[in-house]
Amino acid sequence: MKETFTGESAPAIVLRREKLDELRRANGIESEAELARIIGVSPTTLWRISRGDVVPSHGFIARTLLAFPHAKFETLFEVVRPVRMAVAS
Repeated sequence: MKETFTGESAPAIVLRREKLDELRRANGIESEAELARIIGVSPTTLWRISRGDVVPSHGFIARTLLAFPHAKFETLFEVVRPVRMAVAS
């Protein structure tokens, strides 16, 4: 049998919001609105990504890493492994 990812079980990247908040405070960014502006998204988009309602786009990930150049990808983001389903080949 071959393992495959289907539908909602596909791997996803999620924002580690607590780490982003640590960086925000360490860099003197006082508000969510300012953080969103620096990353280049609306405050609503930042909130939805933070809650896990929306998967961050490649652009969001890139702009966040550029906003905090000393942060590593794995500090700010996590790859969530889905439940794998066996599919007969």
